Amino acid sequence: MARDTREPATVIREKTAARVRHIREQDMDAMVDDFYADDAVFMPPNQLEVRGREDLLEYWRERPDEGLLELELEPTRVENSGDLAYEVGRYTSILRPRHGALLQDYGKYLVVYRRQEDGDWKAVADTFNSDRD
Repeated sequence: MARDTREPATVIREKTAARVRHIREQDMDAMVDDFYADDAVFMPPNQLEVRGREDLLEYWRERPDEGLLELELEPTRVENSGDLAYEVGRYTSILRPRHGALLQDYGKYLVVYRRQEDGDWKAVADTFNSDRD
């Protein structure tokens, strides 16, 4: 595979769009494979961190069963320096809990990326939190 020579911000914005597409299609395996580095950590609010590929797969495979219906991500800033980059943005999600009404959530997120040996950019740290009370 040829090394991607495009601007990191372009590649990262495409990764974010693909992430949303995979989640909408409930293809969590493809999302984890495409988006996260093998040693990535995901830090969801009010939960323990999720570390490493296998735990990320397990976590994300459970999301559709827990009512994740829709996710929108809007990157507002993407910066890089060398082999590290970060993305800051806003999200909106719609959940249908097993026992309850639809819940719309919105807030902000931060993802840190590292360029991999093959030149691809993958998330190494991912977190978000709600703007709701």
